[in-house]
Amino acid sequence: VYSQHLKLTTDFRYYFNGYNKTLAMRLYAGVGLPYLNSSVLPYVEQFFSGGAYSIRGFTARTLGPGSYHEVESSYIDQSGDMKLEANLEFRFGISKILKGALFLDAGNIWLINEDENRPGSHFSFNTFYNQLAVGSGVGLRFDFNFFVLRTDLGFPIRTPYLQDNKNWFPGVGKVLSNALFYFAIGYPF
Repeated sequence: VYSQHLKLTTDFRYYFNGYNKTLAMRLYAGVGLPYLNSSVLPYVEQFFSGGAYSIRGFTARTLGPGSYHEVESSYIDQSGDMKLEANLEFRFGISKILKGALFLDAGNIWLINEDENRPGSHFSFNTFYNQLAVGSGVGLRFDFNFFVLRTDLGFPIRTPYLQDNKNWFPGVGKVLSNALFYFAIGYPF
């Protein structure tokens, strides 16, 4: 059995380079559409959000779809048919090998079709901007020219779902207590 689907993605990046500093920007958008014998995208073709190469204030594959969130669930592998993500990172030199970074990430994933088991997961032009997750943080890059080791400390600032009747994290203490540490290879984009 094979799956029939169409998947389109775009990844736009722009770098403003200055002396010993760079402002890196990225916009990623993708959509997958199953057709004929398929009603969902194959798992390997679905979109995920959160983690070291995505929205760094959130654990990998835990965001979305849409405003869907289940507090008691042990299933953290959330997937979707659409993804929209924007990243902004200011990179600066500290020494010859060590670089610093300040970053801001925003985005989410959504479903094309309604899923009654995951309310709020469907994409709508009228509500998608209210379902964006936002994370921020700081990082260090150990640039050895032939490879880069990266550490990031990401903080969730805004969730796509309501908690205590609001999306924004209340206060610095709550943001700092939910920090995530990432160790990765290469730049995030």
